[in-house]
Amino acid sequence: MTSHYTTLAEIADITHPDRRRGDAKFLDALIDWLDEPPGRGKIGFKRQPEIGRMLWVLSALHGSIAVSGLAHFLETHLIGGYFNEAQDWARQLGAGQTAIYLATAARAGPSGQVPRTDKERITLIKKLSLQAPGGDPFLEIDREYRDAVLNELPDRLRAFIRTHHSDVEAAFSAEPR
Repeated sequence: MTSHYTTLAEIADITHPDRRRGDAKFLDALIDWLDEPPGRGKIGFKRQPEIGRMLWVLSALHGSIAVSGLAHFLETHLIGGYFNEAQDWARQLGAGQTAIYLATAARAGPSGQVPRTDKERITLIKKLSLQAPGGDPFLEIDREYRDAVLNELPDRLRAFIRTHHSDVEAAFSAEPR
């Protein structure tokens, strides 16, 4: 779906009287812009410059937490493979609660890391699910951090885009078509 927003600055200013709906509209518009930046055509997730990948992954994390939880994020093809980077990116954006949430969840993986490949990551989640009460190895962590992440992450992404929208847009214009 093509966004009707042409600049990231416009997207950062999306609001709604209901904060959660405003955050969802903002993040949906951001993903639409990243997927098909104006004048570039559809580029999808795989061809994102690093800064676009960071924004996409953290937006997807928020969406997964809002809808289901961390297991949903980790099971998402390709995107879940950036779990380990998401911790660093959250810190870089000043999303401290999100970084703590991810670091806490990472302790469930071998050596505090979550496998990058979809197959290995999903195998790990299935193994952990068999051992977890209720079948969700992240249920307690999700409950503890959900509201903090949902409140913090859109604000930090908006602030980053407001400050760096020119850098992000330049990264897309510099990428090969």
